Amino acid sequence: MLPEAGTRLVTLLISFGLAAGVSSCTTSTSGPTAGGHTSATPSPISTQPEVSSSSSGSTAASPAASSPSGGATSVSTEPGIFAGSWTGHGRALVVKADGSGAVTYRVYVFCSQNQAPPCDQVKGNVILSGGHLTFHIAQVLTANRMSTASAIVDTSSDPKIRPGSDQRFVLQGDVITWGLLGTFCDAKASANGTCGA
Repeated sequence: MLPEAGTRLVTLLISFGLAAGVSSCTTSTSGPTAGGHTSATPSPISTQPEVSSSSSGSTAASPAASSPSGGATSVSTEPGIFAGSWTGHGRALVVKADGSGAVTYRVYVFCSQNQAPPCDQVKGNVILSGGHLTFHIAQVLTANRMSTASAIVDTSSDPKIRPGSDQRFVLQGDVITWGLLGTFCDAKASANGTCGA
């Protein structure tokens, strides 16, 4: 073999080997192994707040969870952990998975005493609550282990809570606090008498 041809062949082999080495260094696969080595592509880190978009499949079952987890902040249009049935003394709150809800509550004024709404009625041995309203949740903000729902009132029998008004209620632990209407408990808190007898 001519010395000049041998030199070109060695140069060619070295160039080919270096190109193959560079190529294998820049190629990555997302599978568990590549050539006997584990390869992982790191996920990008988001700088935006976590947004929850999950919804409960139950329309009026027990509330989904007793307390928001962690200290992360999230904003959602879904009812999330508010979905379910909540009770208090003389009052009941139901939030459906689609964000619609209803509240019934005693006003402790009987229609026989005052005909102006709202008033409670007595039929036989049953007291019918005079306070009724329906609403839909527009937004749920969760921060510092507490969730606040902003709801728009659709219908109301109570002049103090007008249709179209924005109402806010807060879930902390197992108890919802609604400023004008008091507290509403899940089954666990109700068993402890937290929201009245």
